[in-house]
Amino acid sequence: MAARRRSGESSPTTGTQPHVDRLADNTARAHNLVSLYRAIAESERGRRSVGDVDLLRSAVVLLHASLEDFLRSLARRYLPQAQPDVLNEIPLVRGDHVGRADRILLGHLHEHRGRTVDELIEESVAAHLERSNFNSSTQVAGLLEGLGLDVEPLRRFFSQLDQMMRRRHQIVHRADCTSETGRGRHRAHSLSASTVEQWINVVLDMHAILQYQVEMRLAQNV
Repeated sequence: MAARRRSGESSPTTGTQPHVDRLADNTARAHNLVSLYRAIAESERGRRSVGDVDLLRSAVVLLHASLEDFLRSLARRYLPQAQPDVLNEIPLVRGDHVGRADRILLGHLHEHRGRTVDELIEESVAAHLERSNFNSSTQVAGLLEGLGLDVEPLRRFFSQLDQMMRRRHQIVHRADCTSETGRGRHRAHSLSASTVEQWINVVLDMHAILQYQVEMRLAQNV
């Protein structure tokens, strides 16, 4: 099953939203890696080597990075306008480091004299997002709910999303190696192109739903 590439088909409002175009570009890069793997598989007989399947593993890592980049970009734009209880979870930026969200002293504001509250919130959000990771559907849902977006239409994708994220962790932190040994066994876990394409489609489907919600929000604010 080929990965769909709907993200590249921009709507009239997406031209002003660079996070949309960037997700389209990045998921296309992951799709290209899958296409390269398929080209190798079609040109050579036999079981694919670990090195060949590394193209698919690279696509998984790139896909996860693409999703994280999209989520951070979305949050950077809308999180500064979130409700106080959401902002309370974000530490105040202080110099070259970020303090604790639950401990802000008056002296911490000294270095920010002359700046607006909006500027300080935006910088604190940006610094927080630079250190953020999204390694489960629960973390993704928490962020989106904090942005005031409806998570319910996305829940049907969470099972596959978690599968992709767990596999990405296995690849990045364990080189996707397997402890199984013996004749005919590869040193790394197997991975199919169709599985990676399904995960790409999950990200694209989630993006389409989120983008619709964002466009509806923009239309209401016009």
